[in-house]
Amino acid sequence: MPVQDGQVDEALLAINGGIARATNSGVELDLAELLRIKSRILAARHDREAAMNCLTEAVAVARAQSALAWELRSTMARAGLLREGGQRDEARDALAVVYDRFTEGFETADLKQARVMLEDLR
Repeated sequence: MPVQDGQVDEALLAINGGIARATNSGVELDLAELLRIKSRILAARHDREAAMNCLTEAVAVARAQSALAWELRSTMARAGLLREGGQRDEARDALAVVYDRFTEGFETADLKQARVMLEDLR
């Protein structure tokens, strides 16, 4: 769901609070997803660089946690920003690396979406 212009600052404040609570409590299970959501808010502010930085961090967190599903979601978001920036090859390559690590669950919404995105990037 897109963030409305008037809600961007409020959304950013809320997500930063969630990230701080996760980090400070040591319960970082959803940190990669929180960072992915933050990237969407930053993208809504037209801050592509900060959005990309959040996604890079989200992917790193997901990898460190061996959370392949969160890694896929963050990589799809990153691939979308790369595609918008004209970096289609980099977007495809990054997404393919993560997608190819899956061995099951290909009928889930995220993997279906990733497959469609990969086809679009060919």
